[in-house]
Amino acid sequence: MYDGSERLVRRIAVIIATIGFFVLAGVGTATGVPPFVCAMRAVVGAVALFAVVMVGGRLALTIVVDAFMSSALRRQDPRNKPHEYRG
Repeated sequence: MYDGSERLVRRIAVIIATIGFFVLAGVGTATGVPPFVCAMRAVVGAVALFAVVMVGGRLALTIVVDAFMSSALRRQDPRNKPHEYRG
């Protein structure tokens, strides 16, 4: 799709998933959950966060690019320009 933007969305998704992993692990540890269960929940939560951010980022990117393109096309359309009166 949009190579540079895809990399940006992936990088943001990785950062958010990593932060989410440590937050979920910290919450699990603070509530007294066994370490293995805490780790598994943190991994599953991080994967879920990654997937949600990737889908949401791609969706937002598609909406923004489509809006930008339609706006640019509307500006170039000669039917949308005011008519000059040459009398």
